[in-house]
Amino acid sequence: MLPVPDKHFGNYEIREDREWGEKLTYVTDILKDKKGKTLGYAVEGIGEVSIVEAVKLANEGKIDNVTVVKNKNGNVFLRTKKNTTRDDNLA
Repeated sequence: MLPVPDKHFGNYEIREDREWGEKLTYVTDILKDKKGKTLGYAVEGIGEVSIVEAVKLANEGKIDNVTVVKNKNGNVFLRTKKNTTRDDNLA
């Protein structure tokens, strides 16, 4: 049997900082006020955190499904990592 070539898997990221079988951590919800302004995020296994704390965790590689981005105004926020499905996008 021949090994499956890497190109079969598409884009992927090799994480050297993880142990085999270690549980992944995801942002599961966005916390917003009545006007729709983002106040923070719900992080699986951690709970509700502020935007600043969520960005810090993401930068440290402690949240697996998001990346930190900066908009044209210089505001920093989280965005789900690029993939082929829209079902897991933060809204």
